[in-house]
Amino acid sequence: MTDLVVSVTISRRRGRDAEDREYRVTSLEELYEICRKAAPSELVRVSLHGPEGEVRLSFASLIRKS
Repeated sequence: MTDLVVSVTISRRRGRDAEDREYRVTSLEELYEICRKAAPSELVRVSLHGPEGEVRLSFASLIRKS
């Protein structure tokens, strides 16, 4: 992930509001661990910025906890 800037935002509902936590990611292992630790009720947004442009992913945390 040399030329990429990757951030992960985890959103949790608090009544009518949402609480966001943002993380900067420096490796694929770190990206996986942050996504894996998100609760099933949380929304995960991954943003990748690189020389070719930007990619945004949004998904519910569905990674099985072991």
